[in-house]
Amino acid sequence: MKLSRKVDFLQLAIAFGIGTLALVVTSDPKARFVLVVLGLVLAIVSKARLGALVAKRAFSHLQRSIEAENYPAARTTIGDLRELYSYSPPTIELLHLTEGHVLAGEGKHAEAIHLYESIARDRLGAIYLPLLLNNLAWSLAEIGDGRRAVDVSRQSLEASEEITGAATNEDLRAAQLGTRGAALVVAGEAKEGVELLEQSLARGGNAFSQAARAFYLGEGHLALGDRAAAEEAWRRAEDASPRSASGRRAAARLSDSSS
Repeated sequence: MKLSRKVDFLQLAIAFGIGTLALVVTSDPKARFVLVVLGLVLAIVSKARLGALVAKRAFSHLQRSIEAENYPAARTTIGDLRELYSYSPPTIELLHLTEGHVLAGEGKHAEAIHLYESIARDRLGAIYLPLLLNNLAWSLAEIGDGRRAVDVSRQSLEASEEITGAATNEDLRAAQLGTRGAALVVAGEAKEGVELLEQSLARGGNAFSQAARAFYLGEGHLALGDRAAAEEAWRRAEDASPRSASGRRAAARLSDSSS
């Protein structure tokens, strides 16, 4: 059931419930009428609260779907939330940002880049700009545009410094260091990239992110001529998230090394 229909259903349930109560508790037509009107009023004024409750559960479901890499479910929830929040441009832009993350998770980085670049930054809000720039930089690195990825990752870090609280968000900072490290490796600056990737991995994160960072750490070590360190990093990536794209790429690198 679509989220907007769930809200409508809950409103109807409130009105119907109070209407039924009116029939049970009194036989006075005037009293029944007052109760029915009260039910309708409550159903109308409760729409915003009901919508917020339904949306909160939907956002939680969306987060769980992304963490489980269940991207079809995530895409369905994003569509439902887009319909529910059609009146809110900032929320629509935030959902676009989330959809870009889903596309990147599916390996569709060119589509993700197009979507990230289409987001209206003034509507999204400054608090989300570092995340948007970081995600854009990551997808740029993934398609091999290292120089631009390095530039955009720098913008992400600068944007964080301008926002109170954003620069101290540990998860975001770990992601930014990892993205910049990967971008530097792709751009041919492996020494600095490896240092940043090590810092990012030390800060921790979910298995998917750690696998991606470890994969690029291996790429960096390989570029520096240290195959043993590269293989150790690739094993780390595979162990962290064997079913993710980074885990599979690391496994392929290890297979190539042993053959």
